[in-house]
Amino acid sequence: VRRVSDLALMITDTTGWNAPRWHPALPHTLIYYDSNDDTTLRVLTTDAVTGQTAVVFTFPAPYERIRPNQSFDELSREGRWMAGMASQTGGVQMIFALDLQTLSLPVELALSALYAGPCEPDPDWGEVEPDWIAASPLGRYLVVGWARDGIDRCSGLESFDLATGAFAGRAYDGHQHGDLGVDTDGSTEFYMTFELAAPPPNNDRPAIGMRTLPGPATASEPVFLQVMEWGTMQHISCQGPPGVCLVTGDVDLSNGWSAFEGELFLQYTDGSVLRLAHYRSSSCGYWVQPRASLSSDGRYVVFASDWAEGTGSNSCTGSNDLGAGEAFLIDLAAPVSFACRCARAM
Repeated sequence: VRRVSDLALMITDTTGWNAPRWHPALPHTLIYYDSNDDTTLRVLTTDAVTGQTAVVFTFPAPYERIRPNQSFDELSREGRWMAGMASQTGGVQMIFALDLQTLSLPVELALSALYAGPCEPDPDWGEVEPDWIAASPLGRYLVVGWARDGIDRCSGLESFDLATGAFAGRAYDGHQHGDLGVDTDGSTEFYMTFELAAPPPNNDRPAIGMRTLPGPATASEPVFLQVMEWGTMQHISCQGPPGVCLVTGDVDLSNGWSAFEGELFLQYTDGSVLRLAHYRSSSCGYWVQPRASLSSDGRYVVFASDWAEGTGSNSCTGSNDLGAGEAFLIDLAAPVSFACRCARAM
């Protein structure tokens, strides 16, 4: 963890931290789950300025270990709710919502109980686990993204009531990458994702769309924001101000160079965009996939790159197949002469 103003190193040891996130309501404070080295599961905070660490919540038995891949998404914007999946004694996998205000677990959904009830096991893969889990930005829903497409239960992107755990709807019937955000009215919660097909007559092209929460029993209808000229996109971050998400464009060299390819750009919910920069990374491995993220105030963009277009080679060499890059920061409060706020392109 470094201070932006002078890049001073503030926290040097994050050993044992699982799913760390900036706390949205506490300045310069990180919140995270502890290590899985023992069978006591805790939530902690660390102040990046003072270095002080505090235990916020200790999960009751029989909770034992956090499942970090299923708990990597953000807290609700007011900092009250966080969510994830944890293992209990005997191997029970429990989806949970943690209320940091009352220090309680109002929602606990056992994966086995879901498949014994409303969900049918997949004929090939059995009891399919979630891809990711999050509290919705305004603290209304527990959102579960399943690694299975469709409109049957335990498929797509499902919403659950944060007070009761009752199924509330499905925003999306797929599992492409996306992020949760809030629209400009300050009330509408949405999921922005890469749609597999744009509406006719462009249904042979991909698109960026958003779908409102919680959704009906089937899936919310997409609002198409951008029809793309080429292949897939890479990453979306909607953690900034209402009505805007940061998109990382992928690169497809098989069909020439197109707008937004290899770019970072802001996608607004009114369909307009602000093009920021080319990231110039090889994206040869996970650590150098740019995965750009937007700060909560919308001022800073951070992304990873091995700057392969400048060095002439990628960083995935030898045993290092994940790549070795650096962190780059864009300050959007500074003049950006090459940025262009463009009209909606459909």
